[in-house]
Amino acid sequence: QGEFEKVFVMTDDLDAKDPLYPTRINIEEKLDNVLAYAKPEDMILFFFSGHGIADPEGNGYVLSVDTVAEKPFYTSVSVNQLVSKLNQKGIKKSLLLLDACRETISSTKGAMKEGLQAEKFENAEVAATFFSTKSGYYSFEDPKSDFGVFTKYLAYALEGKADVNGDGIVSFLELEEYVQKGVNDWSLAN
Repeated sequence: QGEFEKVFVMTDDLDAKDPLYPTRINIEEKLDNVLAYAKPEDMILFFFSGHGIADPEGNGYVLSVDTVAEKPFYTSVSVNQLVSKLNQKGIKKSLLLLDACRETISSTKGAMKEGLQAEKFENAEVAATFFSTKSGYYSFEDPKSDFGVFTKYLAYALEGKADVNGDGIVSFLELEEYVQKGVNDWSLAN
């Protein structure tokens, strides 16, 4: 429904030898491949559903299937690096959607209050990051669907349910308001 020319779905349901199996290397190589053909005016959407962490400095990482627990910051995908690649290519429109818990892992492995942080998009014309939860909180699964709560309302919003003004376009503000309300309502009920 987003009318994207190319869509790549990387899932851990695939065989581990498949290039779409979401290892750190496969994720980074797929993004590099997309960017090799992308033009600055193209819209790049990166969606991740899984686990997210932040280092003590607040740098965010998404955990791939091959992230090593003892070395999470060296074996996971850096959100800063993803943003940097988009900026280096001159992509003017990008959207990162991260449905992940936002925990901090310290050297003692204890959880701290700060978690996966919003990354800066200083050079982008239209860019946003949507997180499924506030820093230090958890992202929940919806037992009544096949999705996380955030992803469920995000999908509904992008299908058009967030188009409050009926102009046929779901703006970032409409998206944010719809998803935030849906997640908040679900949280209060559950």
